[in-house]
Amino acid sequence: MESQSAADEKWLQGLIAAGLKIGISKRELLEDYYPDELALVFSEYARLSAPPEERVEEAYGDDLW
Repeated sequence: MESQSAADEKWLQGLIAAGLKIGISKRELLEDYYPDELALVFSEYARLSAPPEERVEEAYGDDLW
């Protein structure tokens, strides 16, 4: 098992891997996004990728007619 300090040293590789998974290249990740934006991008990706039964969308009765 990895020590905590070894895991802490690999945070950037984890961030790059997560970016690549959602289609953001390493260059884009490091040059085109502000750190504050990344949390929002990953959060929205997670929300959109959730299985349908976990997603909740609000609908009003008027919208049905």
